[in-house]
Amino acid sequence: MVKFKRCDYFPRGYHDAENELVMRKRTYPDLVSYPNILLHYPFAVYFYTNKENEQLGKDLEEGMHKLAQLGEIEALMKRHELTKSVYPLKNESKTVHISIPNNYITPNPLIKDGRYFIQPQDFKID
Repeated sequence: MVKFKRCDYFPRGYHDAENELVMRKRTYPDLVSYPNILLHYPFAVYFYTNKENEQLGKDLEEGMHKLAQLGEIEALMKRHELTKSVYPLKNESKTVHISIPNNYITPNPLIKDGRYFIQPQDFKID
């Protein structure tokens, strides 16, 4: 779409940009990342289970809470192929920061908890 001027840009996840540029360099050699703008759009990753297996859902939720308390979610993100490129988190205080509300995300107090979600302040953004 960018190549054919149907759009000027398309946003990517903070963890996606570098990997995608490398993966698509051969096909789209003119594609570049513009690091001076950071869009913040909160979203969550969900596990889905069979509705008839409520215990599995409860066990997964309890396990995720335990992992968060131990810092294991962040530890996994630091070594996982999809997300390790963003660590250490960069100081983005000089970057234009645009917060986009997500009206479709289920209201949850954990959204503001840094053990579960990377927060703008983790990038030195207030």
